[in-house]
Amino acid sequence: MEITDVKVLHCDAGWRTWSFVKIETATIGISDVSGWSEVTDSHGSPSGIEGVVKDLAPLLIGEDPRDVERLYWKLYSRTRQSVGSIITKAIGGIENALLDIKGKYYQVPVYEFFG
Repeated sequence: MEITDVKVLHCDAGWRTWSFVKIETATIGISDVSGWSEVTDSHGSPSGIEGVVKDLAPLLIGEDPRDVERLYWKLYSRTRQSVGSIITKAIGGIENALLDIKGKYYQVPVYEFFG
């Protein structure tokens, strides 16, 4: 299983725009699995969070999405972190979408990964 695409999609709810990360995968012999996560930046334009996710996407393409912790640290180590930053929000959204893929792949609820 490998990540083939990372997208940000926006949904205009009238009073605000919601943003979502979609991570697509390809797997030989079984149906492809996609992971979703909400990544709305409540303090700005949706283009900010989209830009960060797009900048991080090349670091994910070709990787195994089930290796969530390693990918989290890969993204973290290549960015400058500050508490509550837009980068932190983007990485959190990507991490949630990866966990969604892992849960779907193993057919278990995501909360079971945390004990």
